[in-house]
Amino acid sequence: MIFSRVRLYAMYAILLSALSMLNGATNASAPILWEQTIQRDFLTGKPVRVSIDSEGHLALAPMIELLHETLEPVIWSLASDSRGNVYAGTGNDGKLFKIDPNGRGTVFFDAQELGIHSVVVDGSDNLFVATFPDGKVYRLNATGQSSVFFDPARQTDSSAVVPRYLWSLVADKTGNLYVGAGEQGRIYKIDRNGRALLLAETGETHVVSLALDPAGNLVAGTDPNGRIFRITPTGKMSVLYDAPFREIHALLVDASGAIYAGALNEPRVVSRGGVQQPAPAIASSVAGETDAGVIEVTATADGGVSSSSSRSGRGGGGTIYRIAPDGAVREWWQSRDDTGMALSFHKDGSLLVGTGPSGRLYAVRKDGQSTILAQIAEPQIT
Repeated sequence: MIFSRVRLYAMYAILLSALSMLNGATNASAPILWEQTIQRDFLTGKPVRVSIDSEGHLALAPMIELLHETLEPVIWSLASDSRGNVYAGTGNDGKLFKIDPNGRGTVFFDAQELGIHSVVVDGSDNLFVATFPDGKVYRLNATGQSSVFFDPARQTDSSAVVPRYLWSLVADKTGNLYVGAGEQGRIYKIDRNGRALLLAETGETHVVSLALDPAGNLVAGTDPNGRIFRITPTGKMSVLYDAPFREIHALLVDASGAIYAGALNEPRVVSRGGVQQPAPAIASSVAGETDAGVIEVTATADGGVSSSSSRSGRGGGGTIYRIAPDGAVREWWQSRDDTGMALSFHKDGSLLVGTGPSGRLYAVRKDGQSTILAQIAEPQIT
């Protein structure tokens, strides 16, 4: 009987000890609650088939299908013709791929240069590709026959520096082709017969992006001073906006004449010894905000409008500016993490922004609110 009592007491002590340990473990692993209410709260994760708007609302994302995989390291540019074929300019082997509406892809053109940075199709389905370095513009017909359409070395006298980089192309309705060149910041105009004219010298190093407004004026974005120019068909040039960042990487113009400009949020680089430092491939990502600053709009003597900003540059991410037809400038979209690499319009009127280095696709509405529509596996949407 004594033995039974001792055993019973021992078992009771063990039970109390176990309950005490269980209670301590429960207190140590108490649930922690947190709340995610805005878009940025969700960016620490990766959305899969989910879209996230600025207010933190979640919805099913639009379906994204792989049309074709080239196996090249990078696709620099895309264009499509009237038959639904897509052309992809790639690097680092200078190949142009033709992808039919069913996703079948073939090498349509193989340039001698390393990369095809810009591709454009004119109203007659003629295809133009700009290459780099030591760039040329090639014209291709529907069967893939190619010829050199523009060679800057033939347009420059022996004492001048020949542009090595042809960054941007745009074609107007009358068959003229405009070329934005690097190292001298020049813009060339080539007519349908291949006759070239030096249309403008911007005073910048690179003309990175080009677009046309409804009136037929050319809009150009530059590096390293982040300026947006308007050039008339006769070559008269004016500065629409002098951004606080070094590069205007993408341009898009809507039917009203409003201009959307994607700027890399990289502070301007000061020249050292009279030589500009190379342009960055992509802005780095930095957390934190800086002052918003102000945008100053000034009427010019010829009735035009120019504007400049006193804002200091942010360290990373991207900004999209909207320049209204009257010249007023507004910051339309801004991200501390993502850089706008490509711009387009959705059928609902929203602005589509393809970004890096996260590979996110944003839709920006007229009220400035944005939705992350998708995030792809690749780091950049160019």
